[in-house]
Amino acid sequence: METVQLPVSEVDVIISEWMGYFLLFESMLDSVVWARDRYLREGGVVLPDQFSLSVCAISDEALYGRTMDFWKDVYGFQMSCMRNETVKEVLVTTVADHAVVSNCVVIKEIDALRCQVDQLEFVAEAQLVAHRQCSMHAVCAFFDVGFAAGLVHPVSFSTSPSAPSTHWKQAVFLLPQAIELRQGESVAVQVECRKNRKHPRSLDIALTLNGTRLKYWMD
Repeated sequence: METVQLPVSEVDVIISEWMGYFLLFESMLDSVVWARDRYLREGGVVLPDQFSLSVCAISDEALYGRTMDFWKDVYGFQMSCMRNETVKEVLVTTVADHAVVSNCVVIKEIDALRCQVDQLEFVAEAQLVAHRQCSMHAVCAFFDVGFAAGLVHPVSFSTSPSAPSTHWKQAVFLLPQAIELRQGESVAVQVECRKNRKHPRSLDIALTLNGTRLKYWMD
């Protein structure tokens, strides 16, 4: 986008489907912000314009077994050392609604008409409270999108596990070891999201759960 010269000096509306996995993967919002600042007239709108990124705890024995316990016996070979590397990659998959075992907490809100590129890297806190006794296998992230600016009847959609499945699915941060939770017990989560310095379209994400820091990447 930054290399294109439009035949007009201003536009009334910018429409862009820039969202990636975990909302911010591939950093396409940067180009929308550039186009907005360069071409959008005063009073113009960007659609969609409202975004929120949320996290929750999930319990999914089958998913955990396929991706983590698998390495205990790979056709007769003990390869558990691979777990340490496997867990670092954010898993993009469809999470069943019944796997969600906590409240959902918004960790980032974005207004496409007003946000700046440097605000897309962030640190946020969340308290996830277990709805029932369970083994917490991962933190799940999803996002909601709203079309509101200039519309008489705003519309929205969600990529949460409780909504119809989309091609964005959900971003799953598997834990090295499951956390056993009682009903009503909480887990303090800090989420730190940064662009990878060598590959800006990739993300480096760190989760700190009850004081333990875990590093993940999306590439």
